[in-house]
Amino acid sequence: MSYRLFAHNLLEPGPNTVNRILDLSRVRRPARSLLADYFLETANAFLLCTLLLKNIHRLRSKYESLKPKFHSETHSSLAFLDQFTELSRWFDPFISSGSRIQLTRTGCLSLLKRLESSRDKTRTKLKLINGLTHSSGLLVLALTTTLIVTIASHAFALFIAGPTLLTGRFKPVGLRNKLTKTAARLDVAAKGTYILSRDLDTISRLVTRINDEVEHVRGMAEFWAGRGSGRVRGGEEVARELKRCEESFSEELDELEEHIYLCFMTINRARNLVVREIMHPDDPPDCSFAPKSK
Repeated sequence: MSYRLFAHNLLEPGPNTVNRILDLSRVRRPARSLLADYFLETANAFLLCTLLLKNIHRLRSKYESLKPKFHSETHSSLAFLDQFTELSRWFDPFISSGSRIQLTRTGCLSLLKRLESSRDKTRTKLKLINGLTHSSGLLVLALTTTLIVTIASHAFALFIAGPTLLTGRFKPVGLRNKLTKTAARLDVAAKGTYILSRDLDTISRLVTRINDEVEHVRGMAEFWAGRGSGRVRGGEEVARELKRCEESFSEELDELEEHIYLCFMTINRARNLVVREIMHPDDPPDCSFAPKSK
């Protein structure tokens, strides 16, 4: 099964659903563009994690096939050295993924800055609207008081009509509601992006740790492979080194795999929260979607 198809089927909501929701929503164009970028970045991160998972499964399979050879007392050191050299090639896509993780995380951090900037600007506009509303209320009170004093005969009528006329002009309720909803949507997306960037940072560190382990043994194998008559001893040395790091290597793969699955769940939960905010903005958002680190 294609891992792209695997990622496409497990990503929630999927790209087609997201596009329909954004097309049918009343989200203003600048915010809609940012939210579309959010869904694209999280989809890319989901695919990246899927490819990492694929590499973990391939590594584990090849690694398990080699283990009996260095546990055997009768293995051929020369053959073992050649087989490890072949096995190390399977690590190359995994090792090169480190730069791809960093590239994806950089994209998330750039998006996070844009989301936070747009959210903060929206909140500033909202404060200005609220300030004008408050000022218009004080103005109505002052004018009403003056009119009561100076035009006693018409005081009651102006007292009733004045607030309605003035507040209708100084209190743009529709705009305030739109700004409130936009700020909430951008805030939920920003929080999801921030948590994703932290997850990618953790995954990057775990991949780097495994890479260091692999490069150490690979370097040893290449050293002995170039020593001609020393290749027999080299095979024994590499086998001994693999035995030493076997347990830690397996644990590191398990830890990375577990965190990738947690990242899958975090991405999906965050995407669903943003969609809910777009479709049902009056519901209070639940942003406690970060998995607790072990």
